[in-house]
Amino acid sequence: MATQVKMPQLGLTMTEGVITRWLKSEGEFVVKGEPLFEVETDKLTNEVESEADGILRKIVAQEGAEVPVLGLVAVIGAADEEISLDKDVALLHLEKAESTDVTSAPVISTTAVQSGRVIASPLAKKIAVAKGMDLSTISGTGPNGRIVRRDVEGAQPKQTVAQPAVMPVPTHLSGTRRERMNGMRRSISKNMKLSWETAPVVHYNRSADVTALTELKNTLSQSGQKVSYTDILAKLVTNVLMEYPYVNSSIDGDDVIYHDYVNMGIAVALEDGLVVPVVKNLQSKGIGAISKEIRDLADRAKEGALTPDEMSGGTFTITNLGMFGMESFSPIINQPESAILGVNAIVKTPIEINEEIVMRPKINLSLTADHRVVDGAVAAQFIQKVCTLIENPWQMLL
Repeated sequence: MATQVKMPQLGLTMTEGVITRWLKSEGEFVVKGEPLFEVETDKLTNEVESEADGILRKIVAQEGAEVPVLGLVAVIGAADEEISLDKDVALLHLEKAESTDVTSAPVISTTAVQSGRVIASPLAKKIAVAKGMDLSTISGTGPNGRIVRRDVEGAQPKQTVAQPAVMPVPTHLSGTRRERMNGMRRSISKNMKLSWETAPVVHYNRSADVTALTELKNTLSQSGQKVSYTDILAKLVTNVLMEYPYVNSSIDGDDVIYHDYVNMGIAVALEDGLVVPVVKNLQSKGIGAISKEIRDLADRAKEGALTPDEMSGGTFTITNLGMFGMESFSPIINQPESAILGVNAIVKTPIEINEEIVMRPKINLSLTADHRVVDGAVAAQFIQKVCTLIENPWQMLL
């Protein structure tokens, strides 16, 4: 009996995946557990293994195709097994997938030609071939001008479609290049837009003298425990979060969810985007263990080897731009968290001590908090306590 290969759900928030590469070809024998294809999700690229032994009879979703979770990708079966994809399973799958392109809002058509490549769904291409139509003459009404089934069925063979209602940005001019966002960038775009539209945020900035924190860092390094400022800040902030549950909470509808643990997201910049691996249960870990885990997660993030579980479940996030010389910025909250802390550069600053002006290393912290749950006074007290611990880090041992 034939086995339908479907798009797996590789994370709780995953709704679709993009086939980036087939590791097997049609007609090739595959073994259960053997890598079958690569799929790009929100922020990861994973290999998907075959769930059955047999011959890869039909690849339904070609490389570059976006497939919804549980959507049909391929069929594995015996060599002599009759499989009729065009008339049943595959056709129904693609029709269902394309039905999600329709919205109640008015649709503006744009010609789906990007850098000489026509952007169309597999079913639209199949129908166009059957009707003898040139896809480059058809306007697409799917996402980003993608040509879908209804566009091809509604067009006449060999006819040129009228000029689009809205002219697309020219891509043929010198110095202009159009490129579709990859899965990671689309995810960042979607999540940041959601956060911006959801949370009424307030930004709080305060500086702290890092003289004592630097001494602690150097002492730990001299003892053989090499740690970074981010490692120490993660533990320090965790201690304060346990005292301020609103800042470590999340919102679900009209409910506030309080966490008696701290799962700290640590933003990691990549060449083509940003990921936020999560260190779990920091309240029960020491600086050494935290440092080791952060380095491991950051290394695997750069290799694209993180699992969905390692990128979910955060209750608070730290993002550090200090290495780029930033002195202040306004980080965007990772929903459904209630706050995020931006860490800036350490800058020597003149301050008065015992009626004398001296130069001391100071760091500026940029806190963004969701005002629906974190009032201004609470946010100010939180960042004040963080700065107090930065200037007196040995208090963490009490």
